[in-house]
Amino acid sequence: VQDYFHSTFPDRLIEDLIGFKATHDKGVSIEVLLPEEKWDFFYLAELRYHNKDVDIVWKKDWDKSTAGNQSKLCVWLDGKLVGQSKSLNKKLVIEIKDNE
Repeated sequence: VQDYFHSTFPDRLIEDLIGFKATHDKGVSIEVLLPEEKWDFFYLAELRYHNKDVDIVWKKDWDKSTAGNQSKLCVWLDGKLVGQSKSLNKKLVIEIKDNE
C-alpha cells in the first residue's frame, strides 16, 4: 500500500519518542527520549486511552517572570493533573482509575 508508512508516523512519535506506553493494569508509563537540554517545550494533546483524554506537556519556563529552573513534564487526565516531574527524562507511571 502506497500511503501505509505515513499512517504509522504518529505512533512512532507517541510511543517511541515521547515514550507513551500502556501498562498491564490500565495505566500508562511515559519515558521521553528527547534530550532535555535541546527541547524548550512540547505539547501532546487529547490522546484517547481507556475512554480518557491524556495531555502531556514539557516546558522549561512556565513563568518567565520567575527566576530559576521551572522545568516540568506534566500529565493531565481529562483535565486533571495526575503526574509531573522536574526532569524530562525521568520515567512517569500514571495509574488510570475508572472513577476518575
